[in-house]
Amino acid sequence: MSSTSDQKVSQQMQKAAEDVLLQGTVGLLVGASVGIVLSRGGASGVRKAITGFGAGVGVGSAWTKCNMNLEKMLSASKTQ
Repeated sequence: MSSTSDQKVSQQMQKAAEDVLLQGTVGLLVGASVGIVLSRGGASGVRKAITGFGAGVGVGSAWTKCNMNLEKMLSASKTQ
């Protein structure tokens, strides 16, 4: 049973939402850990910045992966 392009895009976006949540959380945890290690003196602003950077890297990498997969799917559909 072949799926339509709308179903494929919907599946891809659902996978992207899962990846954003997962990678964003991992980035948040890694950023928080690095922030604790690097700023032991209690500079909470620095810790928040490092944690936010980690979360941003996680979400950004998931979004980039989704974008690349959507472009690949689009270019494959154009060649068919």
